[in-house]
Amino acid sequence: MAPTFYHYLPVPMGDLKDQESALGGRRLLIVVILGLLLVVGLVVALAVFAARANSEACLDGLRAEVECHNVTHLLQRQLTQAQDGVLKAETQAATCNQTLVSLMAAEKEEKDRNQKREQQLQGEIATLNDKLQQTLADLDRLRAVHRGMAELGPGPEPGRAWRVLALCGAAVFLAAAAAGGALVAWNLAASAARKPRCPEPGVNATVQPGDPAPEEVEELRRRLAEVTEREDALTRRLDQAEGVRRELEKALKACEGRQNRLQTQLTALKVEMDEAKAQETQMGAENGALTGA
Repeated sequence: MAPTFYHYLPVPMGDLKDQESALGGRRLLIVVILGLLLVVGLVVALAVFAARANSEACLDGLRAEVECHNVTHLLQRQLTQAQDGVLKAETQAATCNQTLVSLMAAEKEEKDRNQKREQQLQGEIATLNDKLQQTLADLDRLRAVHRGMAELGPGPEPGRAWRVLALCGAAVFLAAAAAGGALVAWNLAASAARKPRCPEPGVNATVQPGDPAPEEVEELRRRLAEVTEREDALTRRLDQAEGVRRELEKALKACEGRQNRLQTQLTALKVEMDEAKAQETQMGAENGALTGA
């Protein structure tokens, strides 16, 4: 096949450069226009977002959310304070209960011990009264013998005088023994509880009103009076202990009432906190919906 030759017309170099410059200018113009459109779109979007963010509904939602957070923190602080108060009240109630139980146990033990001592002292007092009556009877007999001897005149028989002296010594010995027993009984009665007063020793009908009482009988009566005073003092102490016990019971009841009130306040605070959390959740959902819109 014979070769084929193509012939192109020559193009001037100046025209090529003009075409390339025009094409570059169009491209630059397109890029600038696209950039301006992008900037305008961003500005419009920011303006719309700012308008919606600064709207009254959005501001109300933000204020409500902040207020809800503040209320929640306040309720949490009040709940913590109420829990601390309940803990303190429970501690005080436990202390009051322990003190009351200890006092009641000590009081019961003291009552039992005092009852035993009371029974023992009553037996001792009955014995001493019997001895006192016997001593008074012996003294009456001795006085009667002495008056009989005085009526018979001076110079009694020696054997009879010795018998009189022996009877006097026996009477004195019995009186001393009775006084010693009374002293032991009164020492035991130092911490005894309340009991009926000791009966006063009766005076024998055979004793003449003008005759003076023996010193032992007077001493015994004095000790009986001291025991009576000690009984009164113990009675006052028991009354004071009873008053303290009643005060402790009142304090315990007050602690229980305060604990119940704190429990009620704690329950109310928990309910309010749950309501605040629910409101906060609802506000968050509404704010999310507003932001999405």
